Amino acid sequence: MPMVPIKVNSHLTIIIKSLKTILHEILFTLRKHEIRYRRFIYMKKKVIILLLSFFSCKKSTPSVTLPPITETGANTFGCNVNGQVWVPYFRCFNGGNELIYNIQPIYNTSTLPIFISINAGNYANGETFFIFQQNSSYSDHIYGTGNIVDSLLIHFIASGTEYTNYQINPGQNSPRYLQISKLDTVNKILSGTFAFTLYGVIGINTLDSVVVTEGRFDLQLGNYSRCSP
Repeated sequence: MPMVPIKVNSHLTIIIKSLKTILHEILFTLRKHEIRYRRFIYMKKKVIILLLSFFSCKKSTPSVTLPPITETGANTFGCNVNGQVWVPYFRCFNGGNELIYNIQPIYNTSTLPIFISINAGNYANGETFFIFQQNSSYSDHIYGTGNIVDSLLIHFIASGTEYTNYQINPGQNSPRYLQISKLDTVNKILSGTFAFTLYGVIGINTLDSVVVTEGRFDLQLGNYSRCSP
């Protein structure tokens, strides 16, 4: 008879140990599920962030169509470069401008002639730039509408190569104009179209060219700069 309590205590001890083991396994399983759940939530957040970033980038992609030809001072600029649409584009948070120009009367006492300086850049797929700079000669002052391509020094910079309109004559069969169609000093509008071939040297003596077609601009007299949000 004295041994019976010992057997009972032994059984209780075994039961308690078994319960502890079961409880430990339950807690361990719950812990594993908790970790998986946290990982799931973490991955879910990452996916949401990536999706938001993707749609944000898609929203900020620049237009791939040329602006219409207008004469209202709409501050538009665009052309085809080697058959591909080219429009100014640079995000504001990057700290730059996609279109900057200064179109002013040369003399303070009159509205004509005018001085033209235009800088346009596209940073969407590599960095490319257009620079339209007035020639310093008095004979190149701009008094009205017409073809002023020879009154400007035109540069296109891409992949470290500078293409210009003054290095080599493109020839008789190539379009070569920057036509001012509207110069309104009252409403302060400068509009026109352009097409030309620019030439640059790659390496030591390899000649390359850039064909610019269907160019158009509709600007305002004064100073202007902008970037894309």
